[in-house]
Amino acid sequence: MTIRNAHPHTPAGTTQNNRKLLAEATGYVDLPPAQVRRALVAKVPDGYVAVDESDTCVGAQGSWWARREYALQPERTGTRVTLRVYNIASKARWAVPLVNKFFIGFPHAMQSELDTLLAAMPAPSRP
Repeated sequence: MTIRNAHPHTPAGTTQNNRKLLAEATGYVDLPPAQVRRALVAKVPDGYVAVDESDTCVGAQGSWWARREYALQPERTGTRVTLRVYNIASKARWAVPLVNKFFIGFPHAMQSELDTLLAAMPAPSRP
């Protein structure tokens, strides 16, 4: 696991008990998982306080409520990428939908964001 821009008061990981899945999007890219992982870690926007990675997942934890996880699954000659966004707020959890306009249009916007991200990945570097 790699931690980047870690804030001392924000844990790098979360437990299953304090997070709620808000939306999920999936896509495919013709790159090996390791190359996808490197590209995702490089593209995590500023403002995320912790980034962790493993061979099959890249997680980015932001402000007080958001955690994004990209699950990487080898498929055919590339990688199936599943993006999940969780509410990880420990306090004022009820306020998350209010400050995010009840997530109206969020799943569609998230799928579009993932599609754009995958389309912009570099060409495969194969021997």
